[in-house]
Amino acid sequence: MKTYTAVKHVFFILASMLLTATLAGTVGAVNAAELTITVSGIKQAKGNLYIRVYASDSQWLSQDEDGPLATEVIDLEALDFSANNTGEITRAFQLPEGTYAATAIHDSNKNGKLDSDWRGVPKEPTGTTGAGKKEGPPKFSESEFELSSQGSAKTIRLSQYQ
Repeated sequence: MKTYTAVKHVFFILASMLLTATLAGTVGAVNAAELTITVSGIKQAKGNLYIRVYASDSQWLSQDEDGPLATEVIDLEALDFSANNTGEITRAFQLPEGTYAATAIHDSNKNGKLDSDWRGVPKEPTGTTGAGKKEGPPKFSESEFELSSQGSAKTIRLSQYQ
């Protein structure tokens, strides 16, 4: 009889621990949503394409590893654009709901950074989720969007400034 009571007690403790762990995971979970970004205007299949998603103005346009919330680097030479002849790439990111802005850089020489001239004007094609801007660097506030639980799809059109 004592053995049966001990087994019930151990079972009760294990069930309580499992329930507590499950509830803690549910309460602490952040609602994730899918952000789909299509980059268009890719003129040549060489170099790397960097897609960066930023969550704050303070990190906006940072090329450091800890700047963007999410980064994907795509080797364009490994892709076959002739199959669909669109010059577009689409990628999906799973992110918490919130406010974001995104950029794309076509690093055609694969040096891992955005090359610019002596004035700071990009020599390589770039784009953001905001409207195209002719002068000065783009601002976070001009490129930001809300990502809700329903998800969001954004397009970044690459432009060459020179």
